Amino acid sequence: MGLPVIQPSRVTVMIKPVGALCNLDCTYCYYLPTKAVYSGHEHRMSLGTLEEIFASVLPRFDQEVTIAWQGGEPTLAGLEFFRHAVTFQRQYKKPGQRIHHALQTNGTLLDDQWCSFLREEKFLVGLSVDGPPHFHDHYRLTNRGTGSSDMVMRGHELLRKHNVDYNILCVLNQHNVGHADEILNYLLNLGGRWVQFIPAIEWVKSPNDPAQNLLAPYSPEPIAYGKFLCRVFDLWFDKFRGRVSVRIFDAILNKM
Repeated sequence: MGLPVIQPSRVTVMIKPVGALCNLDCTYCYYLPTKAVYSGHEHRMSLGTLEEIFASVLPRFDQEVTIAWQGGEPTLAGLEFFRHAVTFQRQYKKPGQRIHHALQTNGTLLDDQWCSFLREEKFLVGLSVDGPPHFHDHYRLTNRGTGSSDMVMRGHELLRKHNVDYNILCVLNQHNVGHADEILNYLLNLGGRWVQFIPAIEWVKSPNDPAQNLLAPYSPEPIAYGKFLCRVFDLWFDKFRGRVSVRIFDAILNKM
């Protein structure tokens, strides 16, 4: 019967070029158990598959397509892989079609070449930062078990050096959720003007009753999460409204 014709004016396509593979071992990452799956196997999407994605997707959509690059850590695919992606995009896009790229990264593998490419191709970068080092390094660990904040901040400085558009994604957990003022001020002092807060809500089996699910030890308590959002909203409304975008507030207010 063939595929139906789908031509919405704006669509987002998610691509995970290395699947769930990552160069960090963040304690709260739900992908950690999958690392054994990648051992000894090629983890990067083939260029043939990458080309087929653009060849099959772009002609079926209309005016505007956003490619969301996610992981794991998508930069593990390598800069040349992304250069090929842009080449395929230009080869298969429709006349007048606008292509946007959004890359979510931990920032640890960025260098001048990466950031020059990201700026030239107008990628919007989402950088994961969980607050100052004493909060960030509590859970966001390297494969060696050390804190990753120094590497992330090096990537952050390179993004700024090359004038790459970026926003900040902060995972809220039981260690940082009680410090709204410090977290928000730190993120904004980094120069971030687009901030997203995501609670690390995961469930584990109760050791006493396997039928019962409990919040994971790193997950923020519901009341603490609510207090965090209330405090950040007050700060945002009083001081930063109109200058800073906090995704959850924008989403709610846009529905009113």
